[in-house]
Amino acid sequence: MDEVYRVGPETGFICNVRDEEIGYFHSADSAEPWEFVFFSFTGQAAFDCAAGLIEKHGHILRLAGSNVLLNELLTLSSDGSRTIEMSTAENSMLAFRLFTGLEQAQKRRIVMTSSDLLVEKARSIITTGIDRNINATEVAQQLGVSREHLSRVFGQGCHVSLYKYITEQKMDRARRLLMTTSLSINEITGRLGFNSGPEFTRFFKKNAGISPTSFRKDIYTSLFG
Repeated sequence: MDEVYRVGPETGFICNVRDEEIGYFHSADSAEPWEFVFFSFTGQAAFDCAAGLIEKHGHILRLAGSNVLLNELLTLSSDGSRTIEMSTAENSMLAFRLFTGLEQAQKRRIVMTSSDLLVEKARSIITTGIDRNINATEVAQQLGVSREHLSRVFGQGCHVSLYKYITEQKMDRARRLLMTTSLSINEITGRLGFNSGPEFTRFFKKNAGISPTSFRKDIYTSLFG
C-alpha cells in the first residue's frame, strides 16, 4: 500500500518533484480548500540538501520556529499573474536560507519542552480556526487547559500575548484576502467568521487604522496607478 502523508498547518512536505511515485491530493474529508505556497529548486546542491533533510527528518517538516523566513518567502509568492526574476546568486542564497531554516526548525522541535509543545499546538489550532473567528477561550478548551495558563505560557514562549497573536493572524488573513482576491467585504466577513460587515470593518480599522475598503483601494492604486 502506498504511504500517505497528511500535511497540516505550519507543516511542509519536501520531496524530489521528479519522483514519479510522489503526488499530492486534497483529502475528501477536508472542510476547506488548500492554501499553500510551492517552491521548487533545481541543481545538484539543492537536491543534496533536500535529500539530507528527508534522510534525517522524513518528508514532513515542521515549520514552527522559522516564521521570519517563511514570511519573507510569502512576499515572493504570487497569484500567478506575475513572475519574480532573481539572479543566480540571489536564488542560491534563498535556497540556502530555506534549507538552513528548515534544518534549524527540526532541531528546535527535537528539544521541545511541554510548554513549547503547548504553544505549538495552540498556534496550529489558531491557524486552522482563524476562519471561524476563533478566540483564546476556545483554544484553551481544545487544549484542555485554563485560558490563564495558556495565556501565560504562550506569552512566555512567543513574547507576544495570545490575544495579540490571534488578532495579528486575523489581520494577516484579512489583508491577504483583500489584496489577492476579488471577494466583497461581506464575503470576506463570512470567510473570517465575523457576524456582520460592520463588525469586521470596526475590527480592521481598529488594528490597521484604515477601513478594509480604503485598504483595498490604496493597494489597487499603488499597483495600477
